Amino acid sequence: MISLEANINKARLPIDVVFTWVDNTDPAWQKKYQAANQDSNLSLGLYSADEARFTNHNELYYSVYSVQKFMPWVRNIYIVTDEQIPHCLFEGNHTNINIIDHTEIIEPQYLPTFNSHVIEAHLHKIPGLSENFIYFNDDVFVARPLKAEHFFRPNGIASLFIAAKQLSKMRKKGLITPTLSVSFNSINLGNTP
Repeated sequence: MISLEANINKARLPIDVVFTWVDNTDPAWQKKYQAANQDSNLSLGLYSADEARFTNHNELYYSVYSVQKFMPWVRNIYIVTDEQIPHCLFEGNHTNINIIDHTEIIEPQYLPTFNSHVIEAHLHKIPGLSENFIYFNDDVFVARPLKAEHFFRPNGIASLFIAAKQLSKMRKKGLITPTLSVSFNSINLGNTP
């Protein structure tokens, strides 16, 4: 008799993981960022100049390591970045790690970009990316073994995790963040006939 888990593993579609990453200590990146900040025609958006958004503490190393350790079923790991290479990841054998430059997935007229929403909107253009992929920021750590079924049902449908946080309550408090704005734009698009 074949177990249900054996059937799921046999039928499982490939699942990839995508990280976005930046090294704010890179002089070439700093020059690009400073030029964009000084361009009066370019609006970087609310909170975009907050240095904490770009500070690199080499957390990507631990994020990737945690995926490799606790999600060994992941086919490929893609790291999307702006003309940078995370050297901390290439000290061993990492044949399934792929570096993707912004220029490979984002049209030139939108570059350079320092807006995570722009980058996220283009992730689906990563060459070779599985239709089933998981997107993590570079400071997300997997802290226990997780099965593929935690993220995708055996038929490929993505799992949804509902948060108790209420967006309308946040807006009533006067919190206007880029993430909140994107959430409301998404709701409005979903409600459009």
